[in-house]
Amino acid sequence: RGSQLAHAPLASLGSVYLRMGDLGMAESCFDASARCLSGYRLEQWLEAWKPLLDPLDNAIILDWCMSVQHCDSPIQQSSMADPQLLNDMGVLCYNKNQLDSARVFFIVALKALNLNFNMQHKLHSAFNPGSQKGGRRIVSPEFQAFSALYKANLGNTLRRLGSYDSALVCLQAAALNAPSSMDILLSEAFALHLRAMQLYSRSDPAFETDLDRAIDTYHRILSSLPGDPVTTDLLTLALELSANIQSLPLFTDDLDIAKELEEPLGSFGLGDYDDEAGLQAGRYAYDSPPSGAVSDLSLAQHSDNAASEQASGVENSDDEAMEIEEDTDDNSGSESDMAMD
Repeated sequence: RGSQLAHAPLASLGSVYLRMGDLGMAESCFDASARCLSGYRLEQWLEAWKPLLDPLDNAIILDWCMSVQHCDSPIQQSSMADPQLLNDMGVLCYNKNQLDSARVFFIVALKALNLNFNMQHKLHSAFNPGSQKGGRRIVSPEFQAFSALYKANLGNTLRRLGSYDSALVCLQAAALNAPSSMDILLSEAFALHLRAMQLYSRSDPAFETDLDRAIDTYHRILSSLPGDPVTTDLLTLALELSANIQSLPLFTDDLDIAKELEEPLGSFGLGDYDDEAGLQAGRYAYDSPPSGAVSDLSLAQHSDNAASEQASGVENSDDEAMEIEEDTDDNSGSESDMAMD
């Protein structure tokens, strides 16, 4: 099993390698961390969850994650001890373009976060019976930040998988937890942009609504981050598409190029939303987000001492995953695609 005391340092070291782009060393550190924590390898965690989560409808993922249902398998139970390690592994898989595996890790990370929060709430209520007011539970800023990170990373992964409706549900839920995050907002706008193109290809008139919402959101982001290059490029594509809607095929290649900026969002934590619109893992998936866009999330992530750092960024390509980073210099030069740590 190894010493559980080595779990946190190994997870943190893996986070460093992940941000450096050394995915092989990062995976080795994460695997060693998992073995120290539970006695099982990451591959065993993945194999234990895949039969349950692969068939799970994307439309009900958030409901499943919020349920209090516990796991029967010892391997599944052992994997729930460190949500941040799961998120980091999701970012790593996202960066390796193993999107199905990234989806599994992000779902389990969000499930573990909610179960741990419920347990902490019950313990707090038991020892402080007078602390609850009107039966309402107090949600800490740290939980809000981590929840936003994991949901955003999951949303960016679903977007990469082409499940735009479910991706938007996750990203909108993330925005409720972190309303000031421009990275999450950019991820949401980009998902709307892509869904509009998909609807247009199906001759669905609803594409105009999504395209208008995407354009409005791009303008909103630029009002807070004037001159942001990723948002500016995506807004230009959206405006050209809106003005020349009959020439849509001419802009398909442009959007493929935008996916390289792309993933203006990718996976949060996936860095702090790096890769796409920018979460990091400390990890969203990598790419750099607009500077300072997710500083609130990255601070919360760094407070999680046991497992992994969270960084944010914007994804420059489909192969990159997002991380949330406070490094404004790196974020300002990146493109977006989000995955969270």
